[in-house]
Amino acid sequence: MNNMRGQQILLDHLIVGAARRASALLNDPNQAAVLRTPSDCGLTPIDRLEYSAMAEDQLLAVALRSSAGPADSETVAAVLACLFATPPMRVAVEAQRHAAFGPFPGAGLPIKRASPPPSPVSTA
Repeated sequence: MNNMRGQQILLDHLIVGAARRASALLNDPNQAAVLRTPSDCGLTPIDRLEYSAMAEDQLLAVALRSSAGPADSETVAAVLACLFATPPMRVAVEAQRHAAFGPFPGAGLPIKRASPPPSPVSTA
């Protein structure tokens, strides 16, 4: 199996899993309300999923954000598949590039400001 085909199979598997989880959460009226309610820290459960390092959680967050109300898993999966099948527009790619390099044209990222200065080592 080639690498591109394997990646597509994995993405399809992740989309189906995220669609099932999103459908189950959205079809429960109590849970659907909780998903969009900020907690004490100001983040909603969907926000926390977006910040997760797990691809499954991030796809679930996209599925929940793209669904306004109760939906079956096939519909949610179709929306996600369409969303990820469409390549990003060139304008969106350029916007991301400008967000990263915008204030520093031609100079790259400010690596020196990104890391703290080394602490002095005491020999006493």
